[in-house]
Amino acid sequence: MPGVAAPEGQRLCEYPEKYRMKLEPDENTVSRWTQHRALFLQHMLSSHMYTNSSIHQPWNMVGRISDKIIDDALIKCARELQIQDKVLQMYQAETC
Repeated sequence: MPGVAAPEGQRLCEYPEKYRMKLEPDENTVSRWTQHRALFLQHMLSSHMYTNSSIHQPWNMVGRISDKIIDDALIKCARELQIQDKVLQMYQAETC
């Protein structure tokens, strides 16, 4: 964890050995991971998303788009709530 130091000679999370999981993939799995990484690197070199100089970090673009979608949804909900208040006022005016 950044900014948090463990006491000298100790780790931050001390788990008993029986709860520790060791990752020991077989050669076939490692080979598939390596092939997948090579294919992804080739894809990155040929994809406009990664090679376009105006878009250096595609996750930033995705973040901006998702922020805009959330903002639009919140605005629509706020408008709907404002209309709901007016409907409630009309209902109360009619029934009281």
